[in-house]
Amino acid sequence: MRPNHPRVGSSAVSVLATVVCLAVVLGVTFYLVNPRSEMTVEKASEQVQVQDETPLVLEKQETVAVTPAAEIKPVAETPRVSSEEQVAAHLSAGEFGQAIEVAETVSNLQERTLLLRMVVKAQMDSGDFVAALGTINRIPLAEERTKAMGERAQAMSLAGGSQLADFTELIDLIQTQTSGGWIDDGSGEGSMRQFSAGVRVDPNGMLHHISKQELKGELEALG
Repeated sequence: MRPNHPRVGSSAVSVLATVVCLAVVLGVTFYLVNPRSEMTVEKASEQVQVQDETPLVLEKQETVAVTPAAEIKPVAETPRVSSEEQVAAHLSAGEFGQAIEVAETVSNLQERTLLLRMVVKAQMDSGDFVAALGTINRIPLAEERTKAMGERAQAMSLAGGSQLADFTELIDLIQTQTSGGWIDDGSGEGSMRQFSAGVRVDPNGMLHHISKQELKGELEALG
């Protein structure tokens, strides 16, 4: 007599056999894969160890020599030379003209007078009384100019030059009795200087021409 469920039993056997085969396959696969993983891990650890053991090499840095900056010394200011020192230097070198030019650049009348008096004294000491007179006429202060004229006359007398005519008073009279226009005091272009026979006066810029052009022919008729 056959069993009531013969197919069920055979099916169970077939499933069991399949599970066993699958287990075997998995076991073999795990066996084959596991050693490689261990080898990979070991190799990786070895590589890490090798990398750890490799000494670090630092790049050689270039040494830059730093030169200290040169010490900056303050520039010494050029000492200012006063007008008096400039005039004295020109006079010591015999440069009377340059000394007068420096003196006349001074705007202060008192200081300019002092500088011109220095020039006058140097000229009289050298015996050049004519040049001293011209410098005296440039003195802007009338009182100092008159005093310098007296000193010049006295120096000429002591030097044996009293035989020469002294037109100092005449020059002063002309300057005081005319309305400005003298180059010596800076009021105009008129000039005046002494010579052996009298006083020369330049009327340009000072006097008015009183002569008129003769248009009637009377002078021509006189021949």
